[in-house]
Amino acid sequence: MDWTYRLSAFGGTSEEVFHDGKKDGTMTATLSDGGQVAKTSMVLDGKVYFEGNALGLDELENLTAAVADKEAGHWIAVPRSSAYFRDYSNDLTVGSAVEELYLGGSVEVLPTTTFKGQPAFVVKEAVTSKGTTVDETIYIRATGLELPLQVLLTVDGVSGAIVYGPWGKPPAAKVPVKSVPFQSTWLGKS
Repeated sequence: MDWTYRLSAFGGTSEEVFHDGKKDGTMTATLSDGGQVAKTSMVLDGKVYFEGNALGLDELENLTAAVADKEAGHWIAVPRSSAYFRDYSNDLTVGSAVEELYLGGSVEVLPTTTFKGQPAFVVKEAVTSKGTTVDETIYIRATGLELPLQVLLTVDGVSGAIVYGPWGKPPAAKVPVKSVPFQSTWLGKS
């Protein structure tokens, strides 16, 4: 499953592009803000591997600035046994990505519509939790397998979109040749 998440807010833009499989996947993330660009990439293949520029490792992966500077451009490996594996592997498989489609809260099924030329079911969800309000509209294929096509969401007034691409194509999750073992002491305060 290919999907792209885009968000524009506060003078910047964020884009994450995923290619998920049953047990593996890839992701690239770009955050642009005031002329600075943070970039990271991830691969899930038994372990999670990530790399990026210093700003990406700091801003997107929550490494301390000193570690981000030192490890910029190096692949970092997070083993399945790490307490941080789930955090880094989230959204890199179809199962973990689809889990996020149901928010809880109120759910309303709207009339069937047409989305990019094909019939689509429309589901609206809304939830408020811990002071954060999320509204989501999901477009789902109405013919064939009922798979998501697009999600429009608003989190506390900031809008974003998730666009799902072609289904049924396995990801090219290639393990990096060299990697540095992840250390929990590298994380900054969140």
